[in-house]
Amino acid sequence: MFSSEFWKEKRIIQQVYNQYLSFPILKTMLISMERASIFAKCISKHELDLSTTVFYSYWCDDTALALALLNKKRGIKAISRMHRWDVYFNVHAINYLPFRHLIAQYVQLFAISKQGIQTAKEVWKVQQLVQLARLGTNPTFKIEQRTSKMFTIFSCSNVIPLKRVHLIAEALQHIQHIPIRWVHFGDGSELAQLKKQVQTLPPNIEVALRGRVANSEIYSAFATEQPHLFINVSSSEGVPVSIMEAMSFGVPVLATNVGGNSEIVNTQNGCLLHSNPSSTTIADEIKRFCSMTQETYNQYAENAYQTWKSEYNAEKNYTAFGEVLRGM
Repeated sequence: MFSSEFWKEKRIIQQVYNQYLSFPILKTMLISMERASIFAKCISKHELDLSTTVFYSYWCDDTALALALLNKKRGIKAISRMHRWDVYFNVHAINYLPFRHLIAQYVQLFAISKQGIQTAKEVWKVQQLVQLARLGTNPTFKIEQRTSKMFTIFSCSNVIPLKRVHLIAEALQHIQHIPIRWVHFGDGSELAQLKKQVQTLPPNIEVALRGRVANSEIYSAFATEQPHLFINVSSSEGVPVSIMEAMSFGVPVLATNVGGNSEIVNTQNGCLLHSNPSSTTIADEIKRFCSMTQETYNQYAENAYQTWKSEYNAEKNYTAFGEVLRGM
């Protein structure tokens, strides 16, 4: 509490963020600084050549703060990525993330979405440059022709309140007479409730709750089941890797307009839903895809694949990011 960083942050909270210095915020500040100090001391114990070492924090968290403290004291080359929970204040109960200005001053930041960059400017209110460095997934294969006559939907996420998987089940409740198979990968605190919910779905809806499985098993399922649609109805996202993976197979996507979803999902490769859609709206979009002509659907599928290929191909994105690191 006696450090200059603490008092600067206190001033930023009150004068820049216009927030009251509540006990939860104070506690978050102190814990974050304590953890960062421990990380910084651990790093300092290693005899590293600082002129040839680049320190990289995958999350903009207490580790990134540790790098900021080290850079301020010793002069190091430090970078950090920014994703979702480490970017958006409003996904936290206290509407705050600690020491964003200090991190931005001493660590080169790379956001995975344009939305992240915008948030750093408008919410963090930092002046430093935040660069765009998208994530990506490895090449898989494009589903050229679907052999299944049953319209198949995939979803993949934790089954927790944030992900709102129950909305998919509620949407399917509104669809009658169209044979649909829904496969969900992932588990979580609401899985038991979801299992009860799907038991009430009409007989034309077939459900497979696969739980938590290896990523390779999900890839195999894409190959064997050849889904027609991927759905993500989360209330908060960065840019979901699951959506990138789905598009790499040539699968159109329904997703809520939250976080960076609007940067990957559009009217040409799927449908961008309202940030808080009703189950009937989701149902209507599913039915729209079910009723498309083959030619129209194929265009959506091709556009999804091209979106992945041009913007979210790991070979392209990480090679470019590696060159940035090399340049440091």
